[in-house]
Amino acid sequence: MFQPGELVSHPIYGLCRIHAIQKAKGFGKSEEDCFVFLIGSSQNKTTVFLPVRQAGEAGLRYPITRIQAEGLLRILQMPADGVYADLQPQEVLERFAACLHQSDIFKLAEAVRNFSKLGFADTDFYFENLNSRKREQILFDRAVGKLIEELSLSSGSTGREMRKKIRLCLKKAKPVFLGKRKMAATVLN
Repeated sequence: MFQPGELVSHPIYGLCRIHAIQKAKGFGKSEEDCFVFLIGSSQNKTTVFLPVRQAGEAGLRYPITRIQAEGLLRILQMPADGVYADLQPQEVLERFAACLHQSDIFKLAEAVRNFSKLGFADTDFYFENLNSRKREQILFDRAVGKLIEELSLSSGSTGREMRKKIRLCLKKAKPVFLGKRKMAATVLN
């Protein structure tokens, strides 16, 4: 079981430290043991509670290891798997957005790779213009940010170094054009 002081990956808030375990009451239920997280800056902290009994179901987990990080980078280099090929753009965005709140960082890496190959998220544009406000770019930004956070921690790299590495990984698998639509099929360099 997780303990106070441990660094964990929260499916919504990303990497954070368990501040304490204390009794809390939620939604009219009786008090129960909850993990307490202090999220935000030192000037503006928000307290987040997660019932201990729901930690696994909610997706609370330990950060990835260095070996897992290497596997995650390999996933980003692989050809896209076509999972989004037959979906309408709105359905693609909904599925991609759902991946952001899952605890499986490897599935998030697959989603980033696949999404970037469909042409919704311009990978070069993302890495060169972080102020883009298109919904697709915002989703891509959040997903890549989660990857950068975990990969940087596990590898001891800076966020900037990891951003460059992710960009290079995503460029290794180039999209194939089938008809008028850029499809999820890819070929490697």
